Amino acid sequence: MSFSSEVKEELVKKTDSARHCQIAEFAAFMGMSGNVSETDNGELCLEFVTENELSVEKFSDLLLRIFSIKMDADTNEMVKNGKETIIRITRQSDVAKILQTLKWCDDRFTQIEPVFVDARIVAMDCCKKAFIRGAFIAAGSISDPNKFYHYEIVCDYEEDAECVKDMLCFFNLDAKVTQRKNNYIVYMKEGSNITDALNLMGAYVSQMELYLSLIHISEPTRPRLISY
Repeated sequence: MSFSSEVKEELVKKTDSARHCQIAEFAAFMGMSGNVSETDNGELCLEFVTENELSVEKFSDLLLRIFSIKMDADTNEMVKNGKETIIRITRQSDVAKILQTLKWCDDRFTQIEPVFVDARIVAMDCCKKAFIRGAFIAAGSISDPNKFYHYEIVCDYEEDAECVKDMLCFFNLDAKVTQRKNNYIVYMKEGSNITDALNLMGAYVSQMELYLSLIHISEPTRPRLISY
């Protein structure tokens, strides 16, 4: 198993007790990989699309914890489409609860406006950390520390990447944004920054593993840094 997968497995098992932090982490999954569509009969539908089974596990857990939503064949469902897993929420009462919680609609549902994340959801420091964790599980990766130091989260839009970068910088991490083909990459390439990022996400075992690699690797054999 790769170091990146180990980190995500550790993070998936972490559950915040505070509902506002759970909502922030859920908002990250929806901001990274969620969308609103309309069914053939004109009803609203929410979809979460991913190729990562760990994302499916965490997203499903948050659905249950926050909204008491389970997947069933009649309304809400989970389907496979090649490598992708699609979690589809079609029960209208569930859609309404999620839209209101994410601040994706007004009080009367006269205007639906999906946003990457509403500022009110990540107003507290603990919620920013939860959001970063969710974004990393959904679209992040980290290199094997024995090879080189690199942490990244892949975003579809530049403004989304800047939002994630600003959250990381809020915690004094030296995050930057670069473009790679049609995506925007939030990245860090200093071992100390990555160690701190693992800490704020709650990956304490992985943090210690990376910290020990920083201590034991001598300068001549220190892993190379990726530069853009």
